[in-house]
Amino acid sequence: INPSRWLRIIIHGFTNNRDSVWIKPLKEALMSLTDVRTNQWISLPPSLIDLDLESDVLVIDWGLGAKFPAYNNAASNTRLVGKQIGLLLSRLQQLKGLSLDKVHCIGSPSPHSKADLLDL
Repeated sequence: INPSRWLRIIIHGFTNNRDSVWIKPLKEALMSLTDVRTNQWISLPPSLIDLDLESDVLVIDWGLGAKFPAYNNAASNTRLVGKQIGLLLSRLQQLKGLSLDKVHCIGSPSPHSKADLLDL
C-alpha cells in the first residue's frame, strides 16, 4: 500500500465472492486510473487539476459469509466485515501513514458494515 495513492476497497455483497464477474473489470479499471494532469482525454475545471487518481486496490472476499440462502446470516456478517476492514485501515494508518481521506469504499454491503468500518 502506497499512502500517497488512493486506496480503493471493493466489497462484494450477498451471494458474491472475489471471483464474481464484475470484480476483475472494476479492479483493473481502478488500477488503470492515473494522474489526470497527464491524461489528454480528460478536461477538468481548474479547481480539479491537482486530482491524482492513482490507486491501490483491495478486494475484500467474505464469500463464505455471504452465501445463499442464508441471507439473515450474511446480513449479520456485514457488521464483522466492516469491523475487520476498520481494524485493517487503522493498522495501515499506524504502519504506513495511510490517510482515511484517500480511502474509497465501493460495494454493496449494508450500512451497518460501513458504519462499523468508519468507527475507527
